[in-house]
Amino acid sequence: MKTRGRAKPFGDCFAFAAPGLVNGEDLTDGPAKLRWPSIKRVLLPDDLILIHHEGGEAHLFVVDDQKGVPGRIKKSRFPGAGGDFDGREGQLILSQGTRVEAIGLGAVKGTLK
Repeated sequence: MKTRGRAKPFGDCFAFAAPGLVNGEDLTDGPAKLRWPSIKRVLLPDDLILIHHEGGEAHLFVVDDQKGVPGRIKKSRFPGAGGDFDGREGQLILSQGTRVEAIGLGAVKGTLK
């Protein structure tokens, strides 16, 4: 799998070498800043921050709010258009049409290095 910059694939997420909540083009594959209108939804399940961003493409970002480590759910898991997500009962629930997938939040958090 090809990645840009410092992005490294880990499990279901891309993890990034630079810790902190500072955004950069390594994370978004685009501009260095997320514009408020591009942020469609934010959820705070457990110790994670889930951010649905729609710019040129849709992304679901995951941030460990204890360590500040950001990542992005792979497009094969969250393709964006027509997709939805929720974080409840210790699960990240991803849906696309009739397909529904649940991933443990602990497993998602564990992929953020």
